[in-house]
Amino acid sequence: MTKITKWTPKVCSQISNEIVASLKEIEEKYGVKIQSKGGRYGSTSYTLKLEVATLSSDGTALTQEANDFKAMASTYGLKPEYLDQEVMINGETVRIIGLKSRSHKYPILGEQRDGRTYKYPVDTIKVAFMRKGRSFPLTKEEKTV
Repeated sequence: MTKITKWTPKVCSQISNEIVASLKEIEEKYGVKIQSKGGRYGSTSYTLKLEVATLSSDGTALTQEANDFKAMASTYGLKPEYLDQEVMINGETVRIIGLKSRSHKYPILGEQRDGRTYKYPVDTIKVAFMRKGRSFPLTKEEKTV
């Protein structure tokens, strides 16, 4: 048994991963998806934030961010159908998983193949879909990206 003497990002990540893994039985029992949504740590404690989401018919989690993407994508010049689509960004395959409307600079959430979630600016997503062959009008600034 390893005793934790200091909270670090690495220790918090490890604990978080183990907690989420230990909840698989509950996921199966209730047909939900349980994910870590980050946390906060201090010198003596770590607070983990969990999200429990219902599943769609294809088994993907129906998170608040996914619902927000569907509802507000057009406000950002994107299409709701882009949700769960994969695009290439900086040589990495990224699946669009949601939108955080409070984050003005980086509102789009994408998940890389390793499972890590990253935030992206809208223009990056527009260009990625343009390169993938989807069409929509680009502004002068986007054409230079």
